[in-house]
Amino acid sequence: MEPESTTHSVESRRQADQDPVVGQRGPPKEITTILVLGRSGAGKTHFIETACSTTGQVADSGSISSTTEVTSHLFKIGRKRFEFIDTPGFDNLAMDNMEVFNKIARYLMHESRVQVGISGVIYIHRAGDVFESRSLSQNLDVLCSIFLGPSVLRRTTIFVALEPGMNKRFWAQMAYNSRVLVSHALGATIRASTLEQKYVDRAIFAYASRSPVQLRIQQNRTHNALASIRTEIERSLCYCGDEATNQRVEEQVKKSLISQQESIRSLEVKLKEKASENAELSRAHTQVQQTIEAHRVEITALNGQLQKSQEEYEILLRSLQKRESQAKEMQSLQETLKSKESKLLEYSQAYKHIKQNLAATQAETSGLHKQLQQTQGEYASLRSQLQLQENIEQSDIVRSLKDLNREIDEIGHLISEYLFDKHVQIVFAGKEPSDVTSLNARHLPELKKLLGHVDSQSSLVASSDETGLPIEDFLDYGIRALLCKYLFRRIFDPFHPAVDASHNSIMTSMYDDIKLREPQAVSAKWRSNCFKSIYKPESEDAITEFIDSCANGFLEKSLMPLLAFVFGDNAGTILEKQHQDRLKQLFRIAWDWNSKLKGEVIVLGDFYPTYYPPVHRFDPGAMEEFDSGAQATQSKYILGTLGFGLVSSRSVGGGKTPDLTVVFKATVAMPSLYA
Repeated sequence: MEPESTTHSVESRRQADQDPVVGQRGPPKEITTILVLGRSGAGKTHFIETACSTTGQVADSGSISSTTEVTSHLFKIGRKRFEFIDTPGFDNLAMDNMEVFNKIARYLMHESRVQVGISGVIYIHRAGDVFESRSLSQNLDVLCSIFLGPSVLRRTTIFVALEPGMNKRFWAQMAYNSRVLVSHALGATIRASTLEQKYVDRAIFAYASRSPVQLRIQQNRTHNALASIRTEIERSLCYCGDEATNQRVEEQVKKSLISQQESIRSLEVKLKEKASENAELSRAHTQVQQTIEAHRVEITALNGQLQKSQEEYEILLRSLQKRESQAKEMQSLQETLKSKESKLLEYSQAYKHIKQNLAATQAETSGLHKQLQQTQGEYASLRSQLQLQENIEQSDIVRSLKDLNREIDEIGHLISEYLFDKHVQIVFAGKEPSDVTSLNARHLPELKKLLGHVDSQSSLVASSDETGLPIEDFLDYGIRALLCKYLFRRIFDPFHPAVDASHNSIMTSMYDDIKLREPQAVSAKWRSNCFKSIYKPESEDAITEFIDSCANGFLEKSLMPLLAFVFGDNAGTILEKQHQDRLKQLFRIAWDWNSKLKGEVIVLGDFYPTYYPPVHRFDPGAMEEFDSGAQATQSKYILGTLGFGLVSSRSVGGGKTPDLTVVFKATVAMPSLYA
């Protein structure tokens, strides 16, 4: 890496507290602009100085002062021109995060910056800093939702800065497993490396071919947009000024005081009304007392007269009662006798009716009990024959597919990074590794044939206008595409991967016929039993040997030809043992998942992984574009499959075609990779 000249190799423009000068122009369109963010002390300035350095040696990070203003750095590497935007770090002692975000927002929303746009974003996270902090979560939430937006997240790199001697794989896995990064930075690329020049160059050259785009904060700007952005940032960071709080409290107190005053006035009115009612009740009570006393005197006199009359009456009454009592007693006995006779007749008739109903009910109950026992026996027998008990959910199947796709992604990245570090500079001597593309392959025609290139159309090897991909990206995508193709044809597509093609053809034809005639439970049970019976290995070692042979077959028929076509027959490109072990582990995962889908899943339906070859027509209902944040193209055809999809099929029988449902879309590469 050499500077352009002694006076222009590194140009710096410092952004002070005031807005940029009106009319100031940003860098020309051919310059790659990268926004650098991170905590204070994470190594942002160290990262930029490493990129700008001609020797790769910069001052110790402990001696670099903290950045307090937004600054711009221009420099040139070969024929590539870059601009870095250095920003104040979060969680620093000089200012709070609100002030940091305000400075970044004011800089990015200036008209000159909006016209230029951003090619990529690099967030520096120092290894050793926690991934699960509230501060990191808040900062990423503001950056991703307010500043960047979903499309720019695809152009964002989380760069975990390692100290010398740290385990790269361990810290990369820590970042992949971080709930904060997954929830806020979904779609961003994660790299774990030291701040050595070759790793810094690799990170920035990933954006060299990217056209600039506008950040979300730079889109749909309105009058007083900066104030609106500040309000959004304060809301996300949970800031609230004391003056606003006091005003709200004062308004609430006033409202409460007015409400209480109205309640007091209402209670005073009600109290007066109650006092008036009590006075009227007191007067009425006095009048009633007087009336009662007068009536009591009259009653006393009448009681005396009544007592005398009662004594005379009682004498006559006793005589009369004696006679009437005897007559009533006789009449009562006669009426009771008639009533008892009538009830006895009713009871007798009711008893006969109940007895008849009971006999009929007992007979019906006995018949229903026999039918129930027969039905239960048939149901138990049917469940025993079908063995429909399942403990597998569709979410478990989709989760396993995502794990498989993630393993394919990691293997492609691991091997391509290894090949870039070990062989690119040696094989393509005289060229900067960052300038090497897929078009520099030693055997280009054979490479195009291997990856399904069609003349005048784009492929993973070259675009329709004969532009190549950066060599590391090409190796990554090419290995993933070949893995998907080989796994689909060798493991997923056959009825059973361990059976020869003629048997697979017969079994597949038979199963297709059964699915037309029988419902899901019957057809899937047949498929499960046949899958388990058609291949019975002598031991678990036999399965391991078969899986290893599949992995070796991929090496011999796909991967090694790819490396020979790229680096030449005599380049001596040999993979390390860790790469071969990861491939065998991948084929074991695919074998186990395929065995579960075809041998255990019955009621849920039939699940098939989906793969699409190059130049297949793009179907948005079954596919999703890889790197959808890139500039969209008008192409209707794909370059290749980089991750499996999944469809579900349920048989309905009766000669009807099974119902198909897309459960998970396949990830495909599109010509937009060259944008």
